[in-house]
Amino acid sequence: MKVKKNIFEFINNKKEINIKNILSNYVKLGSYEGILNIHRDDKHNIGDIKSAPYNYFNKLKSFEVLDIVGYKSIFGNRRIWINKIIKNKLVVGGGGLLNRTTFFNEMKLLEHLSSLGHKIVLWGIGHNNPNTFNISSYSIDLTKFRLVGVRDYNMGLEWVPCPSCMDVLFDKKFDVDRDISIILHQNDRYDKNKLNTLREFPILFNDETSFEKIIEFIGRTDVIITSSYHAMYWALLMGKKVVVLPNSSKMFSFKYKPTFCFDISEYKLAIKKANRYSGLLDECRSININFSQRVFEFLEI
Repeated sequence: MKVKKNIFEFINNKKEINIKNILSNYVKLGSYEGILNIHRDDKHNIGDIKSAPYNYFNKLKSFEVLDIVGYKSIFGNRRIWINKIIKNKLVVGGGGLLNRTTFFNEMKLLEHLSSLGHKIVLWGIGHNNPNTFNISSYSIDLTKFRLVGVRDYNMGLEWVPCPSCMDVLFDKKFDVDRDISIILHQNDRYDKNKLNTLREFPILFNDETSFEKIIEFIGRTDVIITSSYHAMYWALLMGKKVVVLPNSSKMFSFKYKPTFCFDISEYKLAIKKANRYSGLLDECRSININFSQRVFEFLEI
């Protein structure tokens, strides 16, 4: 099968990316060089790094990793980035790659390629719109993909929670010696209202520490207050009470709900309403293991 030049006609915003000027020749689909692991490979965001399935499944570990916005990190050369995508089978995820303008053109390209028969897996991705908390549809058509698992429970598609649940650190036991701890998204670093209100508690930012330290930080605490999706997710997996300070649509789509606090001054009331869930870690792991078997069969590895 050949992809004609009009493969890129779906690009609406020419200021963002004009792929038509990048590829002037036809490219062939159906002949693959290998497999690519694609996610937001941001070394300053623990959640982005840990949400990629290749961290946990040996059959994916040997394959190349490509940043979903990787053309920015390879000297702005979109030709290299796009050619890699076209020549390989793709495992995309996890992370909040949908309903986010940052990734729209890249995800739209994947949608179009998949509609032409390209082998693409979407694994544990979800919506992530900072401008609204109410999402009823995705920014691209996920029915164009043949194998899809989304981390959003309420979107009418197969639920596959973030594969970071597979990390062995979740099996470690910690002695709880703190009642309340705070994990804030890096964007909250200069939010004086949050910082002043919560100043009596230990605080971590999601870009300033290792995964090992953040899991220990959660493990030693009974109640986690957070504005980070993955801190919310990991704390729920560990059976903690979780209060979320929402900053994106992604916070509202998990199967097991934390308590939401829209006014930081009311965090004490939110803590009283918080629930604790059991068995969540086993459930999320089982779903990811079952999904992985279908992924490997689909990709023929």
